[in-house]
Parts: sequence; C-alpha cells; structure tokens
Amino acid sequence: PVCAGSTPPIVLVTGASHTGAVWRAFDGAAATDDVGRRHLEVLAVVAAAVDALRDHEFGGAFENADPGSGAVARRNLGTIAAGLLNPSGVYARWPLPDAVWAVLGDVRTVWNQCRGCNERGSALYRMADELEGVFADAMVHCVGPLLDKDDVQRLKKYCDPYPSGLGKGGGS
Repeated sequence: PVCAGSTPPIVLVTGASHTGAVWRAFDGAAATDDVGRRHLEVLAVVAAAVDALRDHEFGGAFENADPGSGAVARRNLGTIAAGLLNPSGVYARWPLPDAVWAVLGDVRTVWNQCRGCNERGSALYRMADELEGVFADAMVHCVGPLLDKDDVQRLKKYCDPYPSGLGKGGGS
C-alpha cells in the first residue's frame, strides 16, 4: 500500500510477501485471536518498513557491517529483519506496542552506531540521516494508523529526530 501523508509517498510492499512470511514464521500460532492477528498485522507492516530501508540505495551499508569500521555491527538491518520473522524473538514475545518500540530502538541504534564511528558530514553519516527520515516517515504513516491514538502520539514524538526544534546537529 501507499502510506498516506508521507512526502514523497511511501510504498510498502506488504501484501502476501510480508504477511505470508510473518504467518509462516509464526505458523499462525500467535494469531488465534484478534489480538494475535493484530500483532502479526503490525509486525508485517514493520517488517515491510525495515525491508524498504534494506532496499533503499543506501540500505546495503547498514545490512550487516558497521559502517565505517567494516566489523559486524551489534545491531544492523539484517539482524532486525530476521528478528521480525522469528517467532521466539524479542519482537514476537513483547505485546503491542512494546514490539514496535523495540524495533524503533534497534533501528535507531543502527543510525547511532554509524554516527559514532563516522565524522559528521561524511557520506555514511548523511546516509544514516537520510534513512532515519525514511524510516520515521514509514513508521508514522504506515504503522501509525494500526496503533491506538495514544500510541500514535508517542510514535510521532519518538520519530521526530529533532524534538527540540533545533534541527540537525543540535543547533550547530
């Protein structure tokens, strides 16, 4: 689906590929009631948002290696994507919206790891900034409509990389 309100429009390929992958991974076990089905639906959209990052022209830099050092990162997009399809993984064990906050935190760790080992203004630093914005937009406009009103407000606040209003670089 195209997520309304994003600029440019975000197209996430959810449909059969992500929903089917999540259902196969969980073998339908978690979807025995409305709460379980909603959890899987949200995880499928979150998985599609993570895959959109991986498919982005800059995504390969964050797939497995720690950008800037070449070492395998503690958190990377490949690990997060695999975790979304793991029925015994942390994202499956936590209820909504905690599973969403866990993914958000892990993806933010990817950007922070990159910024921690690259100079401000470098290509990799700018790539992390770009992808952070893409992911925030996808989460707010694609995952947000699936959450409760209070959780949407929390999501918007969490996805604002500049809550102080100072802009990139903390006002510098």
